[in-house]
Amino acid sequence: MPTLTLDNFSPEQLAAIATYAKSSKSASGTPSTAALLHGAGGLLTTAGVDQALFATVIRPEGILANLPWYATEFTNPLFSIITGVRADTGSERSTVCGDCVTAGIKKVCTQTAVFGKYCRETREFNVNTLGARLNRSDPDDLRLVNPIFSGNKLTPSIGGLNPLANDIAQAFVEVAISFERLLARQLWIGNPANNNGTAYMEFPGMEILVGTGKIDALDATSCPSVDSDVKDYNYQDVCSGSPSIVETLTYLYRYLKKNAVKMGMDPVDFKFVMREELFYELTSCWPCSYISNRCSSNPDGNNQMNMAEAAEGIRMRDAMRNGRYLLVDGSQVPVLLDDGIPEDTNTNNAQLQPGEFSSDIFLLPFSAMGGRVPTLYGEFFNYNIGQSWLRQAPGGLAADHYFASDGGMYSWTFSRLNNCLLWLAEIQPRIILRTPYLAGRLNNVKYSPLQHTREPFPTDGYFVDGGRVSTSTPSYYSEWNRD
Repeated sequence: MPTLTLDNFSPEQLAAIATYAKSSKSASGTPSTAALLHGAGGLLTTAGVDQALFATVIRPEGILANLPWYATEFTNPLFSIITGVRADTGSERSTVCGDCVTAGIKKVCTQTAVFGKYCRETREFNVNTLGARLNRSDPDDLRLVNPIFSGNKLTPSIGGLNPLANDIAQAFVEVAISFERLLARQLWIGNPANNNGTAYMEFPGMEILVGTGKIDALDATSCPSVDSDVKDYNYQDVCSGSPSIVETLTYLYRYLKKNAVKMGMDPVDFKFVMREELFYELTSCWPCSYISNRCSSNPDGNNQMNMAEAAEGIRMRDAMRNGRYLLVDGSQVPVLLDDGIPEDTNTNNAQLQPGEFSSDIFLLPFSAMGGRVPTLYGEFFNYNIGQSWLRQAPGGLAADHYFASDGGMYSWTFSRLNNCLLWLAEIQPRIILRTPYLAGRLNNVKYSPLQHTREPFPTDGYFVDGGRVSTSTPSYYSEWNRD
């Protein structure tokens, strides 16, 4: 990420920036003093603290890291799909030279995609207080043992910044963490219905893209052949529903696999995507149902596994968990775990009792035709294009106020009021699912883990943090402060 210093600017540029700052959104002039690292009230000013710091921050896991991302300048792309060929018209001829039946014509459905727009900013700083240390007891040799931010392909790179190095580095890491948490959930629940004009916009998430009711983008014609295969498990338990979860997901996979084969798109890189808690509950009963489906394992016909089958079931269960896959029709279908998939509890869903949870299982096509054709990927508006235009403007002054990072994925600017300064970052991403008819999901699957794992998102019920955001500023006696 570029380093901005006043040494980079000429006196004329500095004057222009000052004029710009007065006419645009400015810093408030009230810098944040919370969560500063060093100096009076700093979080890390504890005298004698050990050099090594450990962190308990839970980082989100999800499929953002598995998607390819491409830069684009097109705001409203169009994708046409040949949806079928009409029936023949006319009658079979009755004479040798009579008219023949007319072959049916093709039908097309056009789809589109829209950007979301998300913005985050750093805390505000008084630049004249940066670098302050309380006294010699204020340590400057601390090191973070385990990372609090790893990022993915859609979150801003922070150039290896150490969040313990200084307050500016910490602020940029905080912004990166905020984007990581935000976009991990928007991938699933993004909905343009939540837009606030063009100030804040959401891209359609997977809950919309993997759905039914597809229509033509040009004239709203219904396009049922483009629909995804969406099934509802109606809050049945993952291990006791009827039909069984194995049979239900097997038919989901078979249906989409048959589409791929008959449409000439096989092999497709299919992957199941679900929450981790659901995956472990699912694999606990998958082997039993898989082995005994529609057969009797015992002479009494109660469909229970015998000892030999039980041993095989344990081996199958452990293999699926360690290899992250489900065994479907003899094929190992990969499973990706994603914390961003919405999960219901009894606090927001009357269908559930305390200790019960429900969420959806997705089957997504990441590529087709042996990996040659990407079918699920992301795009972002390329801010580098605008940056190059700014540099071509007379004087190039505006370009000094803005910069792009991560290949044009993020646009950055800084806002200042005299000695107060903050940075703002913006991204416009979207998810492209070119083949919704090769995607499916099973809604409302219920499961009851003995213990739910901790969550990475502060608004979730299983998020845990604690601790303090500042240290009390010491007060020493002096001739001007005797009380």
